[in-house]
Amino acid sequence: MPTERELFPLRKPVDDPPPRHMSLIDGQPTPLYVLAWVCPPQKLFDNLEKGLPDGTVTDSNFRDYVSDKWDGDFPYELEPMPMYAGGNYYLIVMFNKRSANHIRRIRERDTDPLIQAARVAMGVDNDPSLEATLQWFRFPLRWVLMEKNMKKIREMDERLAALKKQESMDEARADDTTATVTLV
Repeated sequence: MPTERELFPLRKPVDDPPPRHMSLIDGQPTPLYVLAWVCPPQKLFDNLEKGLPDGTVTDSNFRDYVSDKWDGDFPYELEPMPMYAGGNYYLIVMFNKRSANHIRRIRERDTDPLIQAARVAMGVDNDPSLEATLQWFRFPLRWVLMEKNMKKIREMDERLAALKKQESMDEARADDTTATVTLV
């Protein structure tokens, strides 16, 4: 029997939408997923302020700009929302909830009004490179921070191992030098 992580990975490609939230798959309820673009903060601010004076969009006011650009006539739960996690903004388009009708919207994503309105509201239309980042993410995004911290821990472990190896080599050289000096 597959594990929960195998059934419900942390990330899924945009064209492989998760089942509807709480649908049972192999006896396990489907977790909440979000469809989102991933964007570094400065890139988000730059994309949102295209056509505005420099420095207009900041961390404290960017949500106002997203709301001002939001041109969708959709229920409240379908409004786009940027969320910060792990050093990036996740520009959330929709959840895998019944109200989103997410599977149909993905099939028609190039013309779907919700996805297109979110693309404009969050400045994705100003930066085609963001299209490659659109995917499904398990929600909440706490795992992003854990993943980032684990990467830092692995990097520190690798550096520590390299330092120990270097120290061991230095000690071996010192021993060789001592032995040479003693023989002379």
